[in-house]
Amino acid sequence: MVQKTVKEMMEAETVLVENGIEYYEKDGVYYPKLVLGDEWESDTYVGRWGREWMRYLESVDKVRYRRLMILGKLKKIAKVVDEEAGDMIEKMEQEYFDKHRSDCIGFWETYQVREQGRMMAEEIVRSEIVYKVR
Repeated sequence: MVQKTVKEMMEAETVLVENGIEYYEKDGVYYPKLVLGDEWESDTYVGRWGREWMRYLESVDKVRYRRLMILGKLKKIAKVVDEEAGDMIEKMEQEYFDKHRSDCIGFWETYQVREQGRMMAEEIVRSEIVYKVR
């Protein structure tokens, strides 16, 4: 039997789906489209928020975590979470700074306002984006 590459296997026509696992057919034999997460996703960079989401998902729903990893979708979703979180933090920090700009008399006050804005934005991002099962 000649093994297919990960790309060939994932692009092969799905002929059967059972228990959430896709199968492709070759020479009359059904093979599952199973890939270890690292094989399929090794080139996908996941930042801080995506990694935090993966840890959260593993702690609350191990079955979903493993299924996403086997199907090669875990890091893709984590990357989306990371991008959403990063965009939201950036926007919220800027809004907070603009609102409290008048309190910034010098360097130290500016630093404190920015730090307060970041901490507030991180807590909101955790509750609204990161700590959600997708």
